[in-house]
Amino acid sequence: MAKGQIIQWFKVVYMWWNILKEDNQPLGPITEYHGTLNLSKVLKEGIRGNSTKKRSNRHIPEELKDAEYIVYTAEDKDEVIQFIKRRAKELQIDEKEIGVVGVRGETLSKPILHDDIIMNTKVFVREGNIPAQYLTTVNIS
Repeated sequence: MAKGQIIQWFKVVYMWWNILKEDNQPLGPITEYHGTLNLSKVLKEGIRGNSTKKRSNRHIPEELKDAEYIVYTAEDKDEVIQFIKRRAKELQIDEKEIGVVGVRGETLSKPILHDDIIMNTKVFVREGNIPAQYLTTVNIS
């Protein structure tokens, strides 16, 4: 094998080792929950942040006013379940489409605690998105 082929082989092995190492990192327990009107999409794509430009400032923590996208989660599973069921009913979305995901948030960026007027609990707000690998389905029956 030529020197160039050996180097290329090591690069490929190193790339795969890093991918496997990432996939095997423990993500910890569920630390919070997120209700969604499209469970199948969230499980595939993760939680996509909402644009701060389209939201009322009272729903955005002061520290995140300049963020492009933000994500909302909460610690109280029952409140998240009740919220998403109310929201689906308001928007006339079939309950078969909705769901709640548990977020394994120990290794995610630290959220900002926010008193939101829509939820009857403290809400966690983060900048950006939450990848699907951090999510797990939660029974909402």
